[in-house]
Amino acid sequence: MTVSRGGRLGSYEIASRLGAGGMGEVYRARDTRLQRDVAIKALPPEFASDAERLARFQREARLLASLNHPNIASIYGLEEAEGARYLVLEIVEGESLAEKLAAGPLPVEESLAVCAQIAAGVSAAHEAGIIHRDLKPGNVMVRPDGTVKVLDFGLAKGTEAPGSASASDLSASPTISVGTQAGVILGTAAYMSPEQARGRTLDRRTDVWSFGCILSECLTGRQTFREETVSDTLASILKNDPDWSALPAETPVRIRDLLRRCLQKDPRRRLHDIADARLEIEEALAAPQETASAGVSPAPFAPQAKRRRVPAAGWIGLGILVGVAAGVLFSRLRTPEAPRDNPISIHSVIPLPADIRLRIALLRPSMTFSPDGRKLVFRAVRARGNQLYVRDLGSPDVTPVSGTEGAFNPFFSPDGEWLGFFVGNTLKKVALSGGSPTVLADTPPVSQGGTWAPDGSIILSPKPNGGLARLAAGAKTYEFFAQPDVARGEHGLVFPQMLPDGENVLVIVRAGRDFDDLAASNVAVHSLRTGKRRVLVEGAGFARYVRPGFLLFTKGTTLFAAPCDPRKWTLTGHAAPLARDLLTSSFDGQPYLAASDGGSLAYASGGMVPSATDRLVWVDRAGKEEVLSLSGYRLNAPRISPDGRRLAIVTGEPDNDRDVVSIYDLARGVVSPLTPEPGRHFSPAWSSDGRRLAFTAFEEGEPRLSWKSADGSGQMEFLSPGSVPEFPSSFSPDGRALLFTGGAQAASENMDLWLLSLEGKRERRSWIAGSARELAGFFSPDGRAVAYVSNESGRSEVYVQPFPGPGPKIKVSSDGGLEPAWAPGGREIFYRTADSLMAAPIETRPELKVGTARALMPDHYVRSGREDTSRNYDVSADGSRFLFIKGGEVPETPVTQLNLVVNWPAELHGPPAAAK
Repeated sequence: MTVSRGGRLGSYEIASRLGAGGMGEVYRARDTRLQRDVAIKALPPEFASDAERLARFQREARLLASLNHPNIASIYGLEEAEGARYLVLEIVEGESLAEKLAAGPLPVEESLAVCAQIAAGVSAAHEAGIIHRDLKPGNVMVRPDGTVKVLDFGLAKGTEAPGSASASDLSASPTISVGTQAGVILGTAAYMSPEQARGRTLDRRTDVWSFGCILSECLTGRQTFREETVSDTLASILKNDPDWSALPAETPVRIRDLLRRCLQKDPRRRLHDIADARLEIEEALAAPQETASAGVSPAPFAPQAKRRRVPAAGWIGLGILVGVAAGVLFSRLRTPEAPRDNPISIHSVIPLPADIRLRIALLRPSMTFSPDGRKLVFRAVRARGNQLYVRDLGSPDVTPVSGTEGAFNPFFSPDGEWLGFFVGNTLKKVALSGGSPTVLADTPPVSQGGTWAPDGSIILSPKPNGGLARLAAGAKTYEFFAQPDVARGEHGLVFPQMLPDGENVLVIVRAGRDFDDLAASNVAVHSLRTGKRRVLVEGAGFARYVRPGFLLFTKGTTLFAAPCDPRKWTLTGHAAPLARDLLTSSFDGQPYLAASDGGSLAYASGGMVPSATDRLVWVDRAGKEEVLSLSGYRLNAPRISPDGRRLAIVTGEPDNDRDVVSIYDLARGVVSPLTPEPGRHFSPAWSSDGRRLAFTAFEEGEPRLSWKSADGSGQMEFLSPGSVPEFPSSFSPDGRALLFTGGAQAASENMDLWLLSLEGKRERRSWIAGSARELAGFFSPDGRAVAYVSNESGRSEVYVQPFPGPGPKIKVSSDGGLEPAWAPGGREIFYRTADSLMAAPIETRPELKVGTARALMPDHYVRSGREDTSRNYDVSADGSRFLFIKGGEVPETPVTQLNLVVNWPAELHGPPAAAK
């Protein structure tokens, strides 16, 4: 097909002819609908005349269109117009690698930077099951900014069924379509693997060979296997060894070894995964002193370098310096190591706007870099509201991220386009370019971080005392795949980070008595393939891995760095202190800290932040507050006694993890501990006559049902064997049964509603059970219905169901709901959404009926720290006001700036002292 300039194909206006090849002619065109330039590749006539071949090609094109990687040129569509089939492709400005090599070899460092990006793109395709089969310099474009794009991914793979090529059928190579005369296929033949030259079945290792040929050519300036004719070239590939003496003397030993592994003629002895080639190159870039002449391995860290501090007043000027330093680091993939022409680290501060400060009182330090290291996202507060803000390192502007009010623990998608975050009881994502956030799933309000996996799924830690879960791309509910090893004292897996190999996750393993026992926390690597974990550092509260090989971790408020082997996931040297006095939450050990693969580090100073003490407040239906005298504690789960005179509430000391069920006299303002017994006690529930309190006791093993006389007399009594987790929520009005949330087995995450008979043998039976979570069940005042929470719809909603049944199950909430409570008269149900207290009218006689819920008041009070322990507020006896917990303020010096270090590895020196 030939199209002249100014002609049209469908909605595409042809601008010029770019070239031709075995897959057809290529044109530059203008997409008149989207107003963008594209490349149009017209397919050969044989595609249109062969239905089977066209169908296979269409399937392959659809698969390729699903690829989304910065080093792969995108396919926009496969279209037909005027009887012609054509591909619409991303147009890549710049010059091909073949054109660059026509002028001679590239410098070693540039060769490695280009080939690292080629390997990254090919690796992404391999993960998607796509083999290029025609990898060569002509199919690699280098943009003016140094970004590499691989073209023509797999566009001919589907032309023959796998394994159908015979030894004489050279059409196994996409551009070998007609003829074998010299010059026609030399460009492709020179990069063929031996098995491809023989016409054998191919796998991803054929691309590894071709990649080795490209890397060698970049370094030497000449093709590795090139003879006068195609036949001689193919014979050389099959019989001859590369001329290793042609490599420049400054080629690192690591790269020489990599080339030998890539160019093994027997594919069984060849490097199996091109992702490993990328890692080798990145490590070589980080250790340029390792050359053939040196003949030794590099030291774990670079020699001590000068440290330059830049005052806040010089930030505008620093933006230029940062841009230069970052440009070197990013464009050449120099991660994290001092560039040869800039062997210093640059210290500066990022001043926050006058009306913004860091939000440390809520104990959720949150910072992250974009994948390219150019943008920093952090959580801060302006006036009384907190949200996420973004700072481009090349600009002085701090911009709020739309739709992230109340958000915490942000994390980027691998392509840097999406920002995931937690807010209230949901996990959301928002495009950094703008737009409204999208709800991904319901989560507890104490989620401990998330991370995007290469397949589009999200790995998250839903709560401090729990395991790791995976939210598949497009799914609405997450599934747990890893649990703490209770036998080893573990109780939480938190702050996950997907590691570059896509097969392992860095995680903090909480052990000891509680999740804030930081001295008993360990840094571990969890294998997604085997499910096994290996500890890297003991006694560390937080950690992040940065490429090409550093583990950053905190002990107390000190940040350490240690070299880490990303192939074996082991530390290969001593740890050295990198920064001290980090602003850190004593609640969970999370610091205000972010580190990029490009060698940038951002953090806030200020030391350990003490836990806040809470206050109890009455709030009427108009939102007017009345503060109670109870203060000086962490507070949780207030429960008003049936007579309205007393309050059962969980109290905790600010500086330890002891939780005690206490009784607060509402008239006298006096608080007395009900459970001085050893262990932790939480989730209180009053008996219908007010004489007893049921609660959960946690001493060893699983939380178990217990109770005690409400006047404090007598001993605590266990109500169940304690082999599974159990959390009481409500006594039946007749006092015969206790409704509680429980797991079917130890360490279960699939909680259901259970009934414990308080008569006779105290039998335990399931009341509502299924594949979804059912929890936080409360009897209506007349005992004819139960309100509870279930995620059966894909998110947590409030339901009511007749008791003991049968009868219809009715959904009360419509846009998410948690923490239900009945009005004392039984005519209303209250529940909480992300930002409001809701009220819905209800009738239980003569049959169960529910009206439309409405927002009663804004709800900015403390939420339940545990989704399975019912609710964190209560309703007065007359239903006119609500008892909420208001988060206490931590005395603090306002934090108005962030510390920024560019090229931090340059200041590490060896052998550094081990972390103490």
